[in-house]
Amino acid sequence: MKNPAATGHDGIVSGEAPIPRDESPVHEWRARQLSRLGVPTPLAEIYADHVDWHQVARLTEAGCPPLLALCIVWLRSRARREKTDDRDYQLA
Repeated sequence: MKNPAATGHDGIVSGEAPIPRDESPVHEWRARQLSRLGVPTPLAEIYADHVDWHQVARLTEAGCPPLLALCIVWLRSRARREKTDDRDYQLA
């Protein structure tokens, strides 16, 4: 994949600055979904871009408390990322 800076395209359209992560509509929507599932709003804001809310929903619908569901999903995603990072490091 080409570096956007190398191609002259930096994601800025008509001189507007990129939207910061906390202000993006997608981030806000994800945070609302987590809050709707019972995750406290401050934690929903923090983890919205780091967990798959669908997985949190599956666990809570099966009777798992929301905070425990959030922890399980976050730890699983973190373990997957570390495994991928280790594999990439070994291939280099």
